[in-house]
Amino acid sequence: MGESATRLLYVALLAVALACVACLAVAFTPWALLGLLAVPFAARAYVAIAGGTTGLGLVSGVRATPAWPSSSTPSASRPA
Repeated sequence: MGESATRLLYVALLAVALACVACLAVAFTPWALLGLLAVPFAARAYVAIAGGTTGLGLVSGVRATPAWPSSSTPSASRPA
């Protein structure tokens, strides 16, 4: 796929996710706009990825991507 195409895909997927939040707010409930609280995290990831960061710098960019549930925190619903 290539490095530049992968970066473009990542940025496009961030944009689609934020657009989906807005669509959900319009179609169902304004409470969905709370999902826009992820924008500062997405902006940090965007700067790292779209800015051409390479190597270990990409790890912090991907780590800044909003995700729920976080893979770094244990889930209460998982069996022990």
